[in-house]
Amino acid sequence: MHKKKICLFVIDGAADRCLEELENKTPLSNAHTPNLDFIARTGTNGQILPRKDFLGASTDVTHFKFLGYSEDEYPGRSVLEAVALGLKPESDCLYFSALLASTKQENGRTRIVRENITFEEEEVTELFSSISQFSLGMYRLELHHQAGRYGILVLKGPHDKCIIDTDPFKDNLSIGNPLNSNLTYRTAKSAKALAEYMRYASGVLSNHPVNMQRIARGLPPFNIIVTKWCSKKKDVVSFSEKTGMKGAIIARPTFFKGLAELLKMDFIRLPDLSTEKSVEFLIFKAEELLKHREYDFVLIHLKKTDEISHLKKPELKVKELERIDTGLKAIFKTELLNKSEYVFTIAVDHPTPSKGNLIHSGEPVPVTIVSEYLPVDNVSSFDELSASSGWLGKIDAEQLMPVLLNAADRIAFAESRMKPFKNIGSLPDELINPFKFQEDL
Repeated sequence: MHKKKICLFVIDGAADRCLEELENKTPLSNAHTPNLDFIARTGTNGQILPRKDFLGASTDVTHFKFLGYSEDEYPGRSVLEAVALGLKPESDCLYFSALLASTKQENGRTRIVRENITFEEEEVTELFSSISQFSLGMYRLELHHQAGRYGILVLKGPHDKCIIDTDPFKDNLSIGNPLNSNLTYRTAKSAKALAEYMRYASGVLSNHPVNMQRIARGLPPFNIIVTKWCSKKKDVVSFSEKTGMKGAIIARPTFFKGLAELLKMDFIRLPDLSTEKSVEFLIFKAEELLKHREYDFVLIHLKKTDEISHLKKPELKVKELERIDTGLKAIFKTELLNKSEYVFTIAVDHPTPSKGNLIHSGEPVPVTIVSEYLPVDNVSSFDELSASSGWLGKIDAEQLMPVLLNAADRIAFAESRMKPFKNIGSLPDELINPFKFQEDL
């Protein structure tokens, strides 16, 4: 039976808010995007709620849910980063994203300085190496350098729960204390080990020759390491078993490599190209994988919109969205909009406000699905407000994959159980464990 193939194109952080300087429009509705609007006119539109609680959603969790998984199944971003770095997560370890930062004293409190600090890669490599190992009783901590000022900290030893962030995410805020009164005994012990490591690291870094030289040059020293995204290993069903599809991810951020490995998908790194060329690469590579290399599903991801949003200059976001739209002309040189063969989807993972104090916000985001079996509605523009009147209505992030599987004739029959876990896609024959009429001797 013919089943359609699926391409999901996620424009990271493209959604936003209505802004006075854009005539009370969002950057998406203000930008000139004829190609995005054409796709919206030919498809079915709606809104995705990245999180049901309206908290600001993260890219990694939302994409995990886009792929058909619940948030309860998610091990945490630091595990993905660790996998991408070549580490093999262990059940008796906690994993953290670690950042080298500076501090300042203000009103009797130590506050973090984490943004816009000049550094050389050789400097931070040497600093990471100086604090890479630490032991305290039953606990051992290892710091692995990723790139720039980021690394993965592994804490091995007894614990019950994850530890709260010490990185406050923003400049001029106090560094968090991993110890608090709500911890279980074992987790309090691991939090104590983390706290002692941070004190040890601060002592080593403060007296390191690299930092002495930085101070002499009038630069802030990297005298503290802070942590976030505490994560634990979880056993996760592969994407092929979950959905019945062979899948690939094309993206640039490193955690996508870890996500692909975790879900046993293939990963292709997006080269460092201009926006227009990045979109063209994503479109052409997706068609190649789906049409010529027997993949059933390809996720393509573009990060630049989110990065530009964080600059808090709405006019730059408008221009970036227009560059994306220019690159999207490449889709008309492919068959991805051929409804008899493909389900093509454009979605946003979360809003990234290009003005104000927030990192990410929690409002619904637009989605367009071009499919033979879904009705073409009256939406004529790909933007937040227009999407709200689409036929699809409002769905949760983890409902997107079942919607796409339905549109591709791939959804599982809810009452059929071919695996010991709940698969959401119909399984091809090779994924079914066959009954043997004669037992093996």
